[in-house]
Amino acid sequence: MSDPLLPFRDAIDNIDRQIIDLLADRYKQVAEIGKIKHSLNMPIYVPEREKALMSKLLQYNNKRLEENTVKAIYREIISGAIRTEQ
Repeated sequence: MSDPLLPFRDAIDNIDRQIIDLLADRYKQVAEIGKIKHSLNMPIYVPEREKALMSKLLQYNNKRLEENTVKAIYREIISGAIRTEQ
């Protein structure tokens, strides 16, 4: 008997691979920003930028995901970005 969950799990695995690829691409951009910030003696963490980004993301989300979920995910992504920039 075939596992009825298998097609969904396969789809999720595929999505997860795409998410990892996109995050790796995002952090490549972040690393370049970090180089520029270091060369110009700019601060790595800019709270206003994080606030503006979160606002933009919540608008884009358009209530498809719970707001707290989006915030939690992006807090982790931003934390990783800050570490990458340093």
